[in-house]
Amino acid sequence: MTSRRARILSRLPLAFAVLVVVLVGGTVAATPSLERAGLLDVPPSPQHYADMAVDLMVDGLQADPARVAEVRAQVDAQAARARTYAGTYPALSGAAKELGGEHSTFLGPVDAAALFGDEAPASDAAAPRPTVSTADGITTIVVPGLLGGDEASRQRYVDAGAQGLVDAAPATTRGWVVDLRGNHGGDM
Repeated sequence: MTSRRARILSRLPLAFAVLVVVLVGGTVAATPSLERAGLLDVPPSPQHYADMAVDLMVDGLQADPARVAEVRAQVDAQAARARTYAGTYPALSGAAKELGGEHSTFLGPVDAAALFGDEAPASDAAAPRPTVSTADGITTIVVPGLLGGDEASRQRYVDAGAQGLVDAAPATTRGWVVDLRGNHGGDM
């Protein structure tokens, strides 16, 4: 009985080592999938952060694959010197303009919060929607920016503006004003 127990105990370090190798190997192999799913807790390096940001840009743009490869190489070269995420922002800003044109931009968290606010609406009722008002035969539609949201909230945004215009049409005898002052762009 003791010889059997001794054999089992002698194999225990090997079994533990195999288990560690399998766990580490599985984690390394699964890392790209975990990153895409947003489940990786380890913060990426600034260089990897820049690469992931370019991936996200490409998902939203109709850029030529050859041009994407050129821009990615430029971002990689510039981000190679970055020690922080903020150090990648100039390269990512350039990439957004190159891949998306003059109306595309990349904002770091501080600039984005300053421009758009740093909190989402608390409820759907608080989400910005177009408003329409008429005075002296002139109708003004105020069109706020729309950022994010699901398909239903985007449709409510569109419906609010469209219905407001339909309702105002009979009283609009002198003209229309489209007020975009609070609209910094967005999903529309």
